Amino acid sequence: MKKGIILAFLAGAVCLTSCNSNDDDNNRVEPPVKKEVLEANDAQLFNQELAKFKETAGFKKASAEVAIAAKINGDYESSSPEQLVRLFTDLAPYVGQAEQFKQWLQKSKENQTEVAVDGKAGYLGKRIVDAKGVETFMLYKKGITGGLQIHNITEGIKSIKQGKDVQNNLNVVMGYLFGVDDFTLTTGKDGKYKLVVNNDEKARPKNELLRYINQVSEKPNTPILANIVSAVNTASTNIKDPKKLNQSLDVISESVAKILALRAVHYFDEFVDDLSSEDKRVTAVHEMSEGLGFVYGLQFTYNPATGKPYFSNQEVTDYVNSIDFWKADEAKEKLSEIANELAKRLKFNRKDA
Repeated sequence: MKKGIILAFLAGAVCLTSCNSNDDDNNRVEPPVKKEVLEANDAQLFNQELAKFKETAGFKKASAEVAIAAKINGDYESSSPEQLVRLFTDLAPYVGQAEQFKQWLQKSKENQTEVAVDGKAGYLGKRIVDAKGVETFMLYKKGITGGLQIHNITEGIKSIKQGKDVQNNLNVVMGYLFGVDDFTLTTGKDGKYKLVVNNDEKARPKNELLRYINQVSEKPNTPILANIVSAVNTASTNIKDPKKLNQSLDVISESVAKILALRAVHYFDEFVDDLSSEDKRVTAVHEMSEGLGFVYGLQFTYNPATGKPYFSNQEVTDYVNSIDFWKADEAKEKLSEIANELAKRLKFNRKDA
């Protein structure tokens, strides 16, 4: 009897030890690839890893291309369409749908000495619009965030997922994402972490993709900056772990797509009612033309769930071509439909934009 009790006790002890060991393994919590709130150690690691990326040849090359795009944007006012196209020639080999962007540059100052009216390109206030009242240069300027930056981020991520030159392609992806500006993650005056240029909260990035990163991250339901920072930290420190690396790349893909979609919806919802106002129409056209440019850029995104873009070339082209700002009521209805579809596919609430 005593022997049986002792054996039972020993068996239970072994089982208890074994079960506890398994429970420890099963309950071990891995650091999340997606974070909603950043902490000091996240910022420290991010700034440290970004500094390393900046020293690589892949980052520098990608950053140089983003710098050309920034120069075209900066030189727009003082340059002729021909001069802009010449600048674009050096960029074109790295741009998706390059011919379309070239055409927009060529038409960006069409009929600039004539007043724009319904069906005729010309100037509207200080803006130059096409026959449908859309500011052509904004289609180029905001669309190129997708055509250059996201296009190459997507191609780099696809290569990494295939195991091709992983470290160099990651360097390149970071160059297209964080290129041109001297970004630092730091706390702003409100105590929240922000991505700033030259440690100056008021400085505007030349990097168009990240120009609005702080704005789109303000709502609790859209922590885009925190997601990206956490993903970059995970990717850079787990480059030899395919599972974690791929998870982090998926977060980056989703996040850059959301930047475009959130900003587009913000412009549409904020300014569409102003189309009917003589005093506010110019600003409304400008802002919503930016939104259409962002919509066009969504064709270059990568949806991790499907392996395809969130929107096809045909879809975004049809969206852009369907808008006529001279027809305010019709434009309002169509822009609302577009906004709903963006929110649906990128899984956010329009109110959060």
